[in-house]
Amino acid sequence: MKKHAHISIFLGMIVLCAFLVSCKSGKVDPPGPDDKEDPKATSYVIPNSAGVSKVSYYSVSADGRISTASFLVDDSTAITPELILGYFTDALEDESIDIVIDDTSVVDGICRISFDDSIYDVAAMGKQVEQSVLDAAAQSILDNIEDVKGVSFYINGKEYSTKNYTLVLNSIYMGK
Repeated sequence: MKKHAHISIFLGMIVLCAFLVSCKSGKVDPPGPDDKEDPKATSYVIPNSAGVSKVSYYSVSADGRISTASFLVDDSTAITPELILGYFTDALEDESIDIVIDDTSVVDGICRISFDDSIYDVAAMGKQVEQSVLDAAAQSILDNIEDVKGVSFYINGKEYSTKNYTLVLNSIYMGK
């Protein structure tokens, strides 16, 4: 009886070892036609850096401090003022600074950024916050778009004028 117990334990250990070795082989069966993906599954795959670029821009905290941020884009994506300012306004929103840029254009190397009336709410947050928002937006464009040599600001397509700042129409706020 003891001999059968030892043989059974020995055979069990061989089966267990074979099972463990097959698990560590890293081989995965390809999905079959009946396999379905879980639509709730989250992918944690980090993209390969080949073909991907990091774009840095500036953001502003609610107390007016400027910080850097970045996003990744496929190399085939055109880096435009609209793209950069989209990330910029999203980052400001995270800091409870809600602004809307209603128009952006580049004319003769000058990026023209026009805010809607929401810029008045930023001005009400204080001169430092407003200046930081303008500085961060302008520098984000100048750092990332080679053909842009300067940035001008407008409100609703007209002269930029708040309780803190008045910028002469078509003046360059910041340039290279």
